[in-house]
Amino acid sequence: MKNIIKASAILLLLIFAACETSEFNKPLLGTWTSIDTDYTPIQLQFYKDSLVLTGLAGDFHSNSQWNADAANIYLKNVKVKNAVSKKGSTTTDEITYRYTLSANHDTLEMKVLNDAPIKIFRLVKMKPGKE
Repeated sequence: MKNIIKASAILLLLIFAACETSEFNKPLLGTWTSIDTDYTPIQLQFYKDSLVLTGLAGDFHSNSQWNADAANIYLKNVKVKNAVSKKGSTTTDEITYRYTLSANHDTLEMKVLNDAPIKIFRLVKMKPGKE
């Protein structure tokens, strides 16, 4: 009986540890809006379990799973809906961004490491309620 209780406690601890947000993900959580004028304005919404990227001109929308380390943001199972081409949704296995976060966590610069039309863009974090 004691072994079952110990095994259950260990299993619960592992489950909670797996669900915890990494130290690199936490500062990214929230809504970010692009400040560059060279590209279509975009908005990124980082949630604990997903990332939603929207073209503010209404031309595209994507969602994916994500994770970050000290230098990169990794997107997996990226589903993109392109309203311009009207071809429906496409899925990409993985996209990687190199990123730099300002010291006060309010500005984010991202560089696409995979093949993509937008190479480098900068974003500012929106205050809650201003999204």
